[in-house]
Amino acid sequence: MLNLWHNQLGTAGALAIAENLSRLTSLNLENSVHFLTGTLIGDEGAVVIAGRLPGLASLNLVGNGVGDMGAVSVASHLTNLTKLDLGRTGISPEGLAALTEGLPNLTSLSLDCIHVDNEGAAAIAAHLPNLTDLNLNFNAVGDAGSAALAEGLSKLTRLDLCCDAGDEGAAAIATHLPNINTLLLSECGISDEGAGAIGARLRNLSILDLSGNDITDKGLQGATGVL
Repeated sequence: MLNLWHNQLGTAGALAIAENLSRLTSLNLENSVHFLTGTLIGDEGAVVIAGRLPGLASLNLVGNGVGDMGAVSVASHLTNLTKLDLGRTGISPEGLAALTEGLPNLTSLSLDCIHVDNEGAAAIAAHLPNLTDLNLNFNAVGDAGSAALAEGLSKLTRLDLCCDAGDEGAAAIATHLPNINTLLLSECGISDEGAGAIGARLRNLSILDLSGNDITDKGLQGATGVL
């Protein structure tokens, strides 16, 4: 495992890693501090990593300027990946489609802040049934997308959705994901109705985040029964 979190590595750094550590199985190059102004891995670096480190099971390229070309390369070459974090990158729906269709072994996926919408959420649900951990924080997933995720990803034990799930999305999650133990639904437009659905059906929760919603005393009474 190699962790170079919060450095300023570019394509040359990616090449050095790929050339000298060919048996690497876990790589963390998260760049969430310098992603607006610093040196980035970018698509070229992602292509190098994907093409030369076929044994990777875990890859984190958060904030590294990776776009669709890099996403397609990751999906094409790193088919053994079980954990992938490409949040705060430039991946479009086309890149997301490549990832969901090419990485069926994923159990953990984080794609915060890349504009995933309801269609993208449905694609994740349709193609990645083995997911146990999903982070789609700060995307454009609404109630329909939230429902698709809940219905299609029955193995989820951790879900992070800071989006527009609303009461319908909360109810779908409560109905279809009874075994979830970590549920993060901050700023999701959830009212007492959604909080009540969560409280009535989810009995295995150990962590629940409903901050920034529209829940009153009444809804709180229903939700706190699950903890």
